[in-house]
Amino acid sequence: MRILLINKFLRPVGGTETIFFNEWRWLEAAGHTVIPFGMAHPDNVASPYAEYWVPAVDYNRPTPGQLRELVWSRTAAARLAALIAATRPEAAHLHNIYHQLSPSILPVLQQANLPSLLTVHDYKLICPNYRLFTGGVPCTRCVSSHPWHALLHRCQKDSAAASALVALESSLHRRRQAYAPVDRFIVPSHFVQALLVRGGFPAGKLQIIPHAIPAPAPPAPTPPGGAPPVVLYAGRLEPEKGLDILLTAAAQLPDIPFAIAGEGSLGPAIAHELTRPALANVRLLGKLSPAGLAAARQSARLAVVPSVWYEVFGLSALEALQAGLPVVASRMGGLAEVVQHEQTGLLVPPGDAPALAAAIRQLWDDPGRAQQMGRAGQAYVQQHHRPEQYTTALLAAWQAIRGEPAATPAAA
Repeated sequence: MRILLINKFLRPVGGTETIFFNEWRWLEAAGHTVIPFGMAHPDNVASPYAEYWVPAVDYNRPTPGQLRELVWSRTAAARLAALIAATRPEAAHLHNIYHQLSPSILPVLQQANLPSLLTVHDYKLICPNYRLFTGGVPCTRCVSSHPWHALLHRCQKDSAAASALVALESSLHRRRQAYAPVDRFIVPSHFVQALLVRGGFPAGKLQIIPHAIPAPAPPAPTPPGGAPPVVLYAGRLEPEKGLDILLTAAAQLPDIPFAIAGEGSLGPAIAHELTRPALANVRLLGKLSPAGLAAARQSARLAVVPSVWYEVFGLSALEALQAGLPVVASRMGGLAEVVQHEQTGLLVPPGDAPALAAAIRQLWDDPGRAQQMGRAGQAYVQQHHRPEQYTTALLAAWQAIRGEPAATPAAA
């Protein structure tokens, strides 16, 4: 099958791109032809289809013409139409299309009679600022109400201008039902499914397909007397990730070493906090390579995901489970579907540092229990989140849209 894979970034940027490139590899490994479409950039992957990609746009300093394209990109629609005419794909899967591509490309897919899937990686469809999080707390005002709440609360970068722009964008898209041409929305969790239904999306167009992750590389041998075990946080350093709660909990556990891996806007503030004697047990590792992150997980006793926003899924938690680590996580959004309480980890109330500290203490002081949970987590990932399960579900979704009977995942 010839499959259009669409994402505005065609280079490694974040979790969405990790999923996008994994899918690309898995589909090609199964014998399918992948035709990528997105935004041009010097760091993009090489592709014979690059001539069709949309010119790069920096929306930090947009011109009036670029602002119009942000809401409805005629350029992206024209480029995609040309790519379809040249390659004649049979199906399409969209990931992050906001701004640089925009929903202008959806009627193009519809007119070409291509069955289309759109994976929901964030809350942009029901929240102008993507996150359902503003002012340091979760927020669902715009889910079933008017998106102009984003302007009233300056939800985008705490800027009136930026907030007005995203509120206008959301308002226009809702008014013209810009996402109606999508045949099926792929959501990774029941939590996201329920929110989209609340936001007015037809339940019949929503299908749950949890994210998958590739099989891990064999672990490197651990040298005798290697690094001591730690409690590991691996993820973005952003306000919604609950790093302040984690540091408060760490200060309550001075005998337990913590390691924080990742980068983000809070990096400098966290580095400054770690100069305090009360946080001498916490190390900031910065952004790690895949091999470095694998090594960090190998030396950890448990992983922690203290998010204070509605996680869409919890990919970092799934990766930790695959590495054999029990996970202490907030009972928040999709995380509660990835981590099974008392089986593969412990769930705690979001924003509750004492509860987080108590859960970490439980597993730290009981290595046997932690190892048992880690093994259960690995078995769970192997049972429910394998690549072939993911690609089979996608192929079945396209076939169902066409009204075809289900088939094996072999290439057409």
